[in-house]
Amino acid sequence: MKIKLILIMFLLLTGGIVHSQDGFNIEKRSSLYTFWEFSPKPCLTDEYLYLPTGYSGITTIDISDPEQPTFHSNYRDEFRYYNILAMYESFLYVDIGFPVLGFSLNDGVIEDRIHVLNGYRLSKTNYFFSDNYIFLLLFEWIEHERWWELTSDLIGYSRSNEGQLTYICRLRWNDYVRCRKIYAYGNQLWFDNERVLEIYDMEQLPQFPVIGRIHDLPAYYDFSISENKFTVLFGDYTLTTYEISDIDSLTEIGSIELEGGEGVAVMSRIDDVITVHFENGLYSRINVSNPEEPELMYNFEFGIPHRHRSIHNDLAAIPDDELRVHLFDLSDPEHPEEISVIDGGGQALDVEIVGETAYVAAERQGVIAIDVSDTDNPTEIGRFSGDWFATKITIEDDVCYVITADSIVVLLDISDPEDIIEVAEIDTRGHVTALNPVDELLYITSVMSTINSRIKS
Repeated sequence: MKIKLILIMFLLLTGGIVHSQDGFNIEKRSSLYTFWEFSPKPCLTDEYLYLPTGYSGITTIDISDPEQPTFHSNYRDEFRYYNILAMYESFLYVDIGFPVLGFSLNDGVIEDRIHVLNGYRLSKTNYFFSDNYIFLLLFEWIEHERWWELTSDLIGYSRSNEGQLTYICRLRWNDYVRCRKIYAYGNQLWFDNERVLEIYDMEQLPQFPVIGRIHDLPAYYDFSISENKFTVLFGDYTLTTYEISDIDSLTEIGSIELEGGEGVAVMSRIDDVITVHFENGLYSRINVSNPEEPELMYNFEFGIPHRHRSIHNDLAAIPDDELRVHLFDLSDPEHPEEISVIDGGGQALDVEIVGETAYVAAERQGVIAIDVSDTDNPTEIGRFSGDWFATKITIEDDVCYVITADSIVVLLDISDPEDIIEVAEIDTRGHVTALNPVDELLYITSVMSTINSRIKS
């Protein structure tokens, strides 16, 4: 393709002229096709999969037919970070980096938003949700006249069946508490601050007195409590059950060594069955109906190393490191079968539509061409990526001008959207905020102190 002679004009942010032009078959929209930056913790229900997707918000996937998952809806507000903490009935609780938000759900659509707490940073792994209670461990820097003080707060809420939250207590430490686990059992709250396991009496709120302490507990990954039995998954992958005969002491009654696991392990419990998911993808189930002789029911290997997963009935959702989510059928738990893959592709930051093709600036995934002739079923037909992050695009004729996250402007030949070709790079040596092609000129707005341009054809 013959490349136009381009005159580069750098305009400082202090001023500039906007040049408009006619005749473009381009329609700009904020969102057309959903991509995600990451999926730290999916959440499964009977019909829907909720995915926190970074800047792209929370995406809902319809999995009523898990072999053919389809996009259902997307929620995005002004926040940059979304991490699903828990879901109970028709409420979804989300950490957005500062406050924790509660959302009501209606047929898979995220609706009303309720602020749970403002003004704090959530210590990400330290929270507990149950049908009746929510406990959050948060920390905050407090400014004094001559110094700053770091404090840790354990905030408690009671939760009604309608999802309404009522503040019930607060514990404060004038230090950063490295809590490994918060767990509510009956009227007791078990709180591990890495030095000692403390048990609080919730019947005496708001005083919240300590009624017991367990010292010198070895390093562990997780624990659960059921019928006065305390079950711990230790750092050597030994699952041990103790009788809580005394609130200040534990009596070991049985254990089992789990083999094959690697990395961080997380356990969950339903009745007398404990499930352990290891970071290397191993999945183990143990029957503890007889705690003196726990029995390994089976192991199986997902084959996808990842800390986060969601399992609901016979369906498992496992994200991988390539921004995809794998759905597994667990109806035969000893032989899980992968039935579909949901591919996010990348984070969509900008889109331009030319005819029946949408071109998406998808950050590290580059520029993606999508056939939108059937808007209910958009299909990717081409893409181009390089050592840059695509953040914004402008199209004139058959040239796509790509603003990247650094100082590079990339020119792509999109005359064949199935075979996109790079034709030039311009190094502006500054942060590009906007560009506008007019006739034979390309106007670039850039934050910079010197002009040093390069064109590579």
